[in-house]
Amino acid sequence: VVVAGSGETLELVMAAGAGKCGPAEDSQTMARYLMNLADMTEEERIAMGRKGRDYVFTHYDREKLCERFMEILSDAITAPHF
Repeated sequence: VVVAGSGETLELVMAAGAGKCGPAEDSQTMARYLMNLADMTEEERIAMGRKGRDYVFTHYDREKLCERFMEILSDAITAPHF
């Protein structure tokens, strides 16, 4: 993944180690990142992709998110009200 810009997408890609991120409208940086990716071995690119996949499954699994949401609701219902 190559991201141009800022915000949540950039943060997610960086946290996952799943690609290269640079400032928006910086074509030279984007070109350099694409060249870097092209120079990587297939194994390195696959590893980077796996990092992204693993990050998503770890942090955005719907079942885990639903369980966490239910825990939060349960805690809110059982918490003492002042």
